Amino acid sequence: MRTTSLLVTTVFALTGCGINLLPIQKGPPPPVDDADSDGDGFLDSEETAAGSDPLDKFSWEFGGERWPDFTDEADLDGYEGDGYALGQVMPTFTAIDQFGNEIDVSTFYGYVILMDFSAGWCGPCHTLAGDAQAMWEQYRLDGFLIIHAVIEDDEEVQDGVVEEGYAAFWADTYGLEFPVVVDEDQQAFGGFATSGVYDGFIPFLVLLDRDMTIDSVYTGDGGDDEATPRIEELLGL
Repeated sequence: MRTTSLLVTTVFALTGCGINLLPIQKGPPPPVDDADSDGDGFLDSEETAAGSDPLDKFSWEFGGERWPDFTDEADLDGYEGDGYALGQVMPTFTAIDQFGNEIDVSTFYGYVILMDFSAGWCGPCHTLAGDAQAMWEQYRLDGFLIIHAVIEDDEEVQDGVVEEGYAAFWADTYGLEFPVVVDEDQQAFGGFATSGVYDGFIPFLVLLDRDMTIDSVYTGDGGDDEATPRIEELLGL
């Protein structure tokens, strides 16, 4: 009995000293290796290793060879394109990126997207490309993405053909870390050309809102500046 009393007294004494009064740490749960907490297609462990935020879907390994993937979100929202005119939802299309990988544009559902149709023989297209990376870096964590769609290379014959490897050349020349793609069938560009929104000049820029609705279009090497106020509105800035 004496031993028991001593033990109870000791426990009460330790408790009274504050051993059980440590503060509870609050905050987001630690990332789990096999989870994708922000739904961007990258595992939490991959994002942590790359220095990006596994709880922010607009933070990923910029400069890598993989893109975020929000096709599940697009499917959940019932994304389906219905045309290429202003106010319509742009149909998705498949293209080849600068790394030679096939990507579907619906993978970027949920972004505000500035899609730039350019060609290698077009001087103003090069001017715009020189400013594009800085523009993307300014807004990318707010959910903004630029996609350069190269419709022709720098050959004098304008035949709609893009030499293999030209997208990589374009990206390397201007240090572009966002998607630079070649739509070999020119499905999207052809759609805009027949919809009435394309005025026959490039660079031709199309601004899409977060559900891929065609918001507005711009032309020329100052088109990005002209689009900026509307981009900020769509981003809620």
